Amino acid sequence: MTDRYKGFLVTLDHEIREDDAEYIMIALKTIKGVHSVKPYVKSSEDHMCEQKAIMDTYQKVIETILKARNKILGRE
Repeated sequence: MTDRYKGFLVTLDHEIREDDAEYIMIALKTIKGVHSVKPYVKSSEDHMCEQKAIMDTYQKVIETILKARNKILGRE
C-alpha cells in the first residue's frame, strides 16, 4: 500500500518581510494540487525556542572545549 500525503511544511531559511513573502505565497499557490498557503508570523515563543537552542549549543561547545583541554593537560 502506498502512503498518501495530505500536505507539506515549507520552512524558510531566514525571516522575510510580509511584502516579500507575498511573491513566495503566490508561487506556491500556482503549483498544481496546492489548496491553500498560510503564512505564520514569528512569535515570542519562537524567539524563546531559538534562544534556548543557541544556549544549548553554546553549552555543548564549551563542554567539548573543556573536555579537549583537560585531555591535553592530562586532567581526565
